[in-house]
Amino acid sequence: MKKISVCVPAYNRPDTLEQLIHSFIKQDYPNKELVISDDSPNNSIAALVKKYPKRGIRYVHNTPGLGFAFNLLHSLTLAKGDVIVILGDDDVFFSKKSLQEYVLIFDKHPSVSYVYTNAVQFSENLNIELEYKHFAMSTLYKKGDEAMRHMWLSSLFIGGMGLRNNINFSKLYPKENILYPQVALVGHILNQFDGYANASNLVAARSHDDQIIFR
Repeated sequence: MKKISVCVPAYNRPDTLEQLIHSFIKQDYPNKELVISDDSPNNSIAALVKKYPKRGIRYVHNTPGLGFAFNLLHSLTLAKGDVIVILGDDDVFFSKKSLQEYVLIFDKHPSVSYVYTNAVQFSENLNIELEYKHFAMSTLYKKGDEAMRHMWLSSLFIGGMGLRNNINFSKLYPKENILYPQVALVGHILNQFDGYANASNLVAARSHDDQIIFR
């Protein structure tokens, strides 16, 4: 059974991160770890993690902070799983079988190293507001032009990105501290590996005033 790592670059949002932890614990897939790379200027996340011993959580507090771009990369390099799923610290899994579905996709398609999924957006009150219907149907896209045309520009949210952990992320990652480093990373991956567009809703993203992308 493949191990799956859920990688979270965190920054000072213990309340939303606790909901993410709950959704991770409830996943049906047993061989999993939650990797939290914490850039917070305080110990709020560290105190939260202490509430969940023996729950498969690996926690690192970056001192000094790395900034979002390099904190995301740091979380990926910490992963010990064969498969990686990225969540923001204010995202949650939409289904108890989300991790299982990621593993099944990677098992079924050995050439695929990147998976992206449809998602829903929910409010601070946990009400579903809209659905991100990136893909009408689940499809495998061949590396290069096909994958880039059908998947690359849909891959903006970090929440729900699935990666096979056979990639030198540091080599493909942008060297500059840019706002959306994941877009550059995914572009490099899709030029070298096949991608899989998954039409299921596997994750949920939260809309709130501190979320830049919703502004």
